[in-house]
Amino acid sequence: MTSFTRTILGLCFILIIAFCGTFIFSKVTERWGGVDLTEDSVYTLSDGSKEIIDALPRQLTMKLFYSKEAATKIGADWFKQFHNFYYYVRDLLRAYERHSDGKLVLLEYDPRPFSDEALEADRLGIRRWPLTETEGMYFGLAVTSGAGAQETIATFVDPRPQMQAQLQARLEYDISELIDIASRRKKTKVGVLSSLNITGGGMTPYMRQMMQMQGRPVEEAWLTIEAGIKRFYDVEDVAKDATEIDETIDYLLVVHPKQLPEPTLYAIDQFVMRGGKLIAFVDPHCFYGDRPPQQAQQNPFGGPPPHDASSDLNALTKTWGVALDGKLFSGDLNLGQRVQTRTRRVIRFPGAMTLAGPECLSQAETVTADLDDIGMLFSGALRKQDVEGVTVTPLITTTPQGGTWSASSGELGGPMGPDLEGLAKKFKEGADSVWVAARASGKFTTAFPDGKPEEPKDEEAEGEDESEEAEGPEEPSKHLAACAEENSFILVADVDMLTDPGAWAQGVFGMSQMANSNVGFVLNSLDYLAGSNALISIRARKQFQRPFEVVAQIEKEADLRTEEQVQAINAEMQQFRDQLRDLNSKATEKNVGLLQSEAYENERKLEAKIREKEYELRDLQKAKLDEIEGLGASIKNTNIFGVPAIVALIGLVLFFMRNKQRREQVRGGVA
Repeated sequence: MTSFTRTILGLCFILIIAFCGTFIFSKVTERWGGVDLTEDSVYTLSDGSKEIIDALPRQLTMKLFYSKEAATKIGADWFKQFHNFYYYVRDLLRAYERHSDGKLVLLEYDPRPFSDEALEADRLGIRRWPLTETEGMYFGLAVTSGAGAQETIATFVDPRPQMQAQLQARLEYDISELIDIASRRKKTKVGVLSSLNITGGGMTPYMRQMMQMQGRPVEEAWLTIEAGIKRFYDVEDVAKDATEIDETIDYLLVVHPKQLPEPTLYAIDQFVMRGGKLIAFVDPHCFYGDRPPQQAQQNPFGGPPPHDASSDLNALTKTWGVALDGKLFSGDLNLGQRVQTRTRRVIRFPGAMTLAGPECLSQAETVTADLDDIGMLFSGALRKQDVEGVTVTPLITTTPQGGTWSASSGELGGPMGPDLEGLAKKFKEGADSVWVAARASGKFTTAFPDGKPEEPKDEEAEGEDESEEAEGPEEPSKHLAACAEENSFILVADVDMLTDPGAWAQGVFGMSQMANSNVGFVLNSLDYLAGSNALISIRARKQFQRPFEVVAQIEKEADLRTEEQVQAINAEMQQFRDQLRDLNSKATEKNVGLLQSEAYENERKLEAKIREKEYELRDLQKAKLDEIEGLGASIKNTNIFGVPAIVALIGLVLFFMRNKQRREQVRGGVA
C-alpha cells in the first residue's frame, strides 16, 4: 500500500470518526439536557417551573401531538413554518421530564388519519387543522393524571406572526400552568361581586341554549373570568346585595361596585378583617362594561337623567390607605393610543393608555415586574390616604407627564359616542405620575367602628322576622374591629381593562387571544395574594427567536435603495401632473387639440420610464433575495460540513506531523 493510499484511507477514517463522534456527543448531551448556549437560556427551565415540578404530589403524563408525517407528505409552506417551534416545544418538555425525576412522563404522538392517536387527540380536545379531505394537522399538548385530571393546550398554531411570537414567549408559562392545574385536587375559591353580570350568571350550557332557542337575550361571561380566572380557580357569584361573605371563599374580586348597600359594604369589610384577600376594580366611567339602557341611547333628549357609569369603594378603602379621587380621569399623551374621533380624525387620545415599561409597571413588585403592557380606557386616579400602620405601594402609574381631568356626561356619552377631541383638549400634563393601581398592606381597622349597620326592612320581611323570632333568635356574628394579622388588598382604577374589548383580541379563526397583559395582571394579583410566586416568576418568557443581523442589514440597505428609486418615480409622475396642469391652463379653443396630443406623447414617455424603473426595482429586489439566499446557503453548508472539516484538518495536520516524526526517527536510526 502506497503512502498516498494510506493518506486517503486515513482521511476517510477521520471523516467517519468525526461524523460518528458528533452524533454520539449530541445523543449523550441530550440525555443530560444538552448545553444551552442561547442568550436568555430559553431551553433551561426557570426556578418557578422547577418549584412547581418539585411540589408535584403525583405522577402526570404529558402528551404531545404533532403531525410530523403529514407535514412531510403535504409539504405546505404554511405547515412547515411550525417545525422549528415543534422542536422547541419538544425539547422544553423533555427538560421538564428530566427535572421531574419520574413525576412527569412525556409521550409523543404523530396522529395519522383514522388512527388511535388521532382518536386520542380528538378525545382530549386537541384541535385538528384540515389539510386535505382526509389529512389533518394536530399540534397541541394535554397533561393528564391517574386521578382523572385533564388540562389541554388545544393548539400551538396561529398563522399570524405577531401572535405566534406571543405563543413562543409564553410557552414555558403555559406548560407550567397546565402542570400546576392538573396537579391540584381542589381549586381555590374566588368570589365575584359586581353590579354587572360578568360571570354569565352561573347559567349551565343547557339553560343558555334553551334561552337562545326562545329568542331571549343571554349575557355571556367576560373572557377574563371564563378563559382566565376559571382555569385556576373555582368562581362563585356573590350577590351585589349580599349581607355576608361565605367563609369558604378565599378571595373576593369586586368589580364595578355601584352604590352598594351598607350591609354589603359591611360584609366586605368583615371579610377583610378576618383575613380575606380583596381585589377591587373601580372606575369613574366604565365605557365598555356599563353601557346606558337602550332607550336612553335612542332618546338623548329629555327623559331620565344621564346614565351614571361610575363606581367606587371609597367607603371602605379610604380607611385602609387608598381611595379613588372622585370622578377624575387619568391620562398621558406619552401613552395615548391613536383613536378615531366623531369627525373621523385620528388623534392620540390620552385617556386610552397603553402602560408599559419600568416607568409605568413597578419592577420592584412581583405582580407587575414581568408584564409587557396594560391597556386602560377612561381610568381613574388613586390617592394615598394617611392611615397609621398601613403601607401603600403603587403598582401601575402614568409617566411623570401624566395628568388628570374631569368630563361632563355629554362629553362622555351621546348617540355619537364620547367627544374624544374635546376631552383631549381638556387634558393638561402634570408634574408627577398618576397612580392607577396600588397595593395596601397593614393591620387594617374596620370602616364600621359602631358595628354592623341596620338592614332595611319591608313589611314582608318583618312578617318573616316575627315567625323566625317565634322559633328562636339567630345568634349574631361577632363584629371584628381590626385584622388580627397583617393583610393586603389591591385597588385598580379601571374596569374596562377586564372587558373583552379591553383585554382580548379576535383571532383569524375565531379564537380569542389575549391582547395585552391585563389578564396576566389579574392572575398575578391573585397569585401574589395567595403567596405563590412560582407562576408569577415565569408568566413572561422571552422569545427564543434571534434576528439575523447581517440579513437585516442587507434588507435595510436594499430597502433604502428601493426607497430612493420609488421616490424618483413618484417625483417624475408629479412633475408630469404639473406639466399637464400648465398645459390645461393654457388651453384655448384654437390650441386644445395640439396640447392634448403633446400631453399624450408625454404620458407615453413617462410610462416607458416607469417600466424601466420597475425593471430596476425588480432586479434590485432579486439581488437582495439572491444575497440573502446565498448567505443562508453558506450558513447551512458551514453547519453541515464546518465541524467535520475542522476535525479532518486537525487530523491531517496530526497525521503529517506523526509521519514527519517517524521519518526523522528512521533517519536517526540509520545514521
